[in-house]
Amino acid sequence: MVGALVDINALDIAQRSSAFSNTPAFYTAERSIDYLATGRLRAGYLVTDMALLYATGGVAYGEIDYGFSTNSPAVTAAFPAVSNSDEDDWGYSVGGGMEVKVTQNISFGAEYLYTNLGDGGSSTILNGGPFDGSGAAVIPGQFTDFRSSGDFDFHTITAKLSYRFRSSRASSPTSARAATSTSTRSRRSCPTASTDRAVGETGEVFSP
Repeated sequence: MVGALVDINALDIAQRSSAFSNTPAFYTAERSIDYLATGRLRAGYLVTDMALLYATGGVAYGEIDYGFSTNSPAVTAAFPAVSNSDEDDWGYSVGGGMEVKVTQNISFGAEYLYTNLGDGGSSTILNGGPFDGSGAAVIPGQFTDFRSSGDFDFHTITAKLSYRFRSSRASSPTSARAATSTSTRSRRSCPTASTDRAVGETGEVFSP
């Protein structure tokens, strides 16, 4: 079975990089993400009549925020910390999962995803360095550069509960006219056939 899906998930994931000087002082750069949107293909097979095992993969997007904090006395209004946020928000998600139908309308499952949104180019420049606590912490014309260069990647495990809406396909005008004509000649009613089907969240069709 093959299908496609688009989803949006709320997240609270952050990556922090910290450094310390003998001033003493700390320097912390943080990248965080609040939501993730993916567009993926899903391919799997029925382990039983009610259980689907699948693999999935596709494009991912998340807006990454960058922040920097320090308590260094050398960072002042005259020599501020200047941040440049340049994060690659696009990447990919791959993983797999299982979905089990409880009824024709309700199913539950679990899904694992690995997501990589690429390496970021964000950085912070501390003007007036070096920041080593040597007594000459503020030197005009010098600076210390903090960079965020690793991939922003993470793992997620999601438990899902799904409800599928049932729909009825109305008969076509041609079928309705043929049924009426048959009923007139034979003086018997000829009901128009209808078909019910349940459509999954990924586009697969499960027959009742």
